[in-house]
Amino acid sequence: MLPQNDPINGATMIGNDTSALLSLTETNAQAQTNAHFVPYDLYSAIQYPWWCLNFFLAFWLVSNLASTLLHRFPNKNLRTSFKKLDSDKQNNVIIYIMQFLGTSVALAAQLYGSVDLIFQWQETTSAARMESLNLAIILVAVLYIWELIFRKKIGLPLLVHHLVTILLIQLSSASFYDTHDILYIRFATLLGFHATVEQLTFLALFLFRLNICQRWQAFWFYFSAAQSLLCKTAVTVAGGIYFVQLVIEERLSIWNGNWGVFWTIFFMFLLACLYGAQVFACLILYKLGKRCSHSSVSETVPPSKETQEFSDVDLEDEPLEYDVPVDMGDFSGKDLEGRKSGVMTAASSGFTSLGGDTAEDSMDDFSDDDEFDV
Repeated sequence: MLPQNDPINGATMIGNDTSALLSLTETNAQAQTNAHFVPYDLYSAIQYPWWCLNFFLAFWLVSNLASTLLHRFPNKNLRTSFKKLDSDKQNNVIIYIMQFLGTSVALAAQLYGSVDLIFQWQETTSAARMESLNLAIILVAVLYIWELIFRKKIGLPLLVHHLVTILLIQLSSASFYDTHDILYIRFATLLGFHATVEQLTFLALFLFRLNICQRWQAFWFYFSAAQSLLCKTAVTVAGGIYFVQLVIEERLSIWNGNWGVFWTIFFMFLLACLYGAQVFACLILYKLGKRCSHSSVSETVPPSKETQEFSDVDLEDEPLEYDVPVDMGDFSGKDLEGRKSGVMTAASSGFTSLGGDTAEDSMDDFSDDDEFDV
């Protein structure tokens, strides 16, 4: 499947008509004859690596600008919240910004390019839409590679998600390049929605990390978890149904060359890994929403009468009596300091056990080993 000339409007069409196959040289010559501007050409050995490098440099530049802006942001509360974070959490905040911007651009290109192949389920599409799909695919792949390099800490589910996504994107492109079959680009486009519909997730995490709109944080986590689970489930089911259809129609089988063997054996496994990582991410979002909702309730509920009476007691004027015998020991300065430290530690532990953990403690309860993208 290579571009062929459309006699009606002069546009270049992409389809499965094997009788219209052209060589790479003829394709480029035809594109020049039709005066068709190609912003991204999958067949070009020059444009492909240079566009990858350009995207990577763009991510590096914008991420540095975002970091500078957050360190010098006019709003003091936001600036202070960002500076108080550990360096790895600061990196995560910048990643949220980059993911939001990058996936938004990729989604726009993907929606435009998938009108024929996904929404109308046709076997042909124009060259302009194909180039738009290629742009979205490579943008997501480079974005994920940049994130894997930029992150200081990464959990196993997130690592699996990114690696599987990159693998599917690259192999789909390579399969299409070798076989000229539109089904591989449809695979890449369909599964690309796993990566390009996560804007609400990054928005919720950004608000959470910087303590912005605390009353709405739980809502955004719950909403993003539900939206993500619904979209990812629909995409996964559609991909599985399409795979079964291809196998039944024998368009995809172990007898269709090396790519047929690979996709027939490994596609469902990779799809299951990708969906499993997405479900885990939704679970983390739900837990974060639940924690934020509990924190919001504890801040709005007024203290009980007993608590208010206890807080009104002046502890310095009330002697405290203990039935537990106390070993006076050596009241040297060093020992006294140690006893003071022990009392403060015990008081702190008691406060935490009563549910008095701070926002920072609540955030850190989700260790990096258990987090997906927090």
